[in-house]
Amino acid sequence: MLSKINCKLRQTLSSQIVGIYRIALGMIFVMAGTAKLTNANFENAWALYLTEIEMPFSKFFFVIIPVFEIIVGVFLLLGYHSRIGAFLVLPIMVVAVYMHLTVGIPEVFMAKPYVALLPPFVIMMALTILIYGGGKWSLDLKSLKKDL
Repeated sequence: MLSKINCKLRQTLSSQIVGIYRIALGMIFVMAGTAKLTNANFENAWALYLTEIEMPFSKFFFVIIPVFEIIVGVFLLLGYHSRIGAFLVLPIMVVAVYMHLTVGIPEVFMAKPYVALLPPFVIMMALTILIYGGGKWSLDLKSLKKDL
């Protein structure tokens, strides 16, 4: 039963466009998580954002979310369980949209545009991967070819 679910989750199209979306999404998440952990400007802005939206357990999420973003980003880059990775991206991006709409201090975070364009595009990319799988160049696709 579990192997059937695993096989179904790892099914993917051999689409180059979906593969490019997956790789781009993985790079976005690895870079975002790394910036939040290593760049002082991003660290300060990230802490202020969590405080501004009154996130419960903000000190816990201050470290956990960037680490989680890096891990999910690496899984997406590799194309390993891409659908699960895309599903895990969605709640992060819903919070990102909420942050863009509610935090009113744009000068604190230089990378934040005045209009939240990136989160909806990332959500669309994640939904594409959730529907079609990891696409070309993914470990999911390679494992399916090996099983056949």
